[in-house]
Amino acid sequence: MRKYFLLLLPLFCITPLSAQDTIFKKGGGLIPCKVAEVGEVVIFSQKGSDAGSKYLIAKSEIISIHYANGTRDDFDVANQTVQQEELFVKEEKPLKPLCRYAVYSELEKMLISETNVGFEYRFNRYMSLDLNIGHIHYNSLFDPWVFSPSQNDWPGTVYRGTSYRFGLKMFPSPKKRNYIAIKGLWKTMYYSGMKFLDMKSGYSLTTQRSESATVRGLEIEGGHEFNLAEGHILFELFYGIGFRVRERNYTTYSQTENGSFPVPAGMGTYPTGSYVLIQKYPTLELGFKMGFCFGKLKAE
Repeated sequence: MRKYFLLLLPLFCITPLSAQDTIFKKGGGLIPCKVAEVGEVVIFSQKGSDAGSKYLIAKSEIISIHYANGTRDDFDVANQTVQQEELFVKEEKPLKPLCRYAVYSELEKMLISETNVGFEYRFNRYMSLDLNIGHIHYNSLFDPWVFSPSQNDWPGTVYRGTSYRFGLKMFPSPKKRNYIAIKGLWKTMYYSGMKFLDMKSGYSLTTQRSESATVRGLEIEGGHEFNLAEGHILFELFYGIGFRVRERNYTTYSQTENGSFPVPAGMGTYPTGSYVLIQKYPTLELGFKMGFCFGKLKAE
């Protein structure tokens, strides 16, 4: 019996020596010790230090104290971590939901001569499909510019017709809501019996023409989208460059010089007769769109 008692005696001696309190500090780290007093300053001693030596630490620097008897004091519950490890992970705010469906209009085109409506479907956080259909119409503000040398070579607001734009938008960073878009363009346009001023020939000529034209193009855009009113209203600013090919089939019916007839055959940039003209040109895109969002795409 005495033999077994001698074998167990070291265990009874080790237990009280190893049982001690633990201070968990903010920013990481822990202090094994024996806590003597807890106030605005915590007083403690450590095993192995000089007898009677006391140490101080401000309570504001401590998350919690775990005592040898199993109890604990918590001073900063919000900053505690699992398993009492001093590992702090900054939690990012979740992204706001993204607009899944949108119906919109490109407003700068409407201000000139193209009423349009667009549909956008965002099938994931990084990509969306876009379709825009426009009606090219008369604009009483811009059409008086028709009677000018520039409209003679590059008719613009005189056209009537339909436009189609279709594209793919890519969002490299959904959180920042910036995007890059690649769009194709197709237009069918016409005008009938319009008068133009032709001054390139050295004469002041008025020509009367009718025309049908098609435009094919490619546009590369960059932009930023804003979801307003808790994501129910879509507002975008965009800019870009493009390239277009316009095929013009036109007929010049008559020409007058200072209101007098006749005009010598072949005079002017666009003499009488039917012709085909191919024009290739770059474009700059700058505008804004506004619309409504339906459905939400969770941005996790």
